[in-house]
Amino acid sequence: MSNAFILASGSPRRLELLNQIGLEPTVQPVDIDESPLLGESGLELVQRLAESKAMAITESEVPVLGADTIVMLGSQVYGKPTSRLHCLDRLSSMSGKKHKVITSVCVCSGSQKFTATAHSIVTMSHISDAAAEQYW
Repeated sequence: MSNAFILASGSPRRLELLNQIGLEPTVQPVDIDESPLLGESGLELVQRLAESKAMAITESEVPVLGADTIVMLGSQVYGKPTSRLHCLDRLSSMSGKKHKVITSVCVCSGSQKFTATAHSIVTMSHISDAAAEQYW
């Protein structure tokens, strides 16, 4: 199997996951606007972001992998926390509740594009303020 592909992400965790299965992509983060569009569902958002990241690298002779993950509590999409306080607030709101995690991946190679999406329901145990601080 060839490891010749580009990961269109700067996520250390995403790279770590690929390395765990023996893949060593070239890392080339892309800068795209990750704001949800008006009326866009969480599923539509995560798929659009994965595809946008993969398609942002247009001059590639090797496949490009774009991916994105979101968390949803009810119908509320939780993006990346913007500060310590924002993160602690998010953790507090999810404490003891079920939330959905949706990940979408897109591989572009030449004119071909393949997108796959998976979701999980996660029940978070009650998290103390001290544990939330440690997580941060």
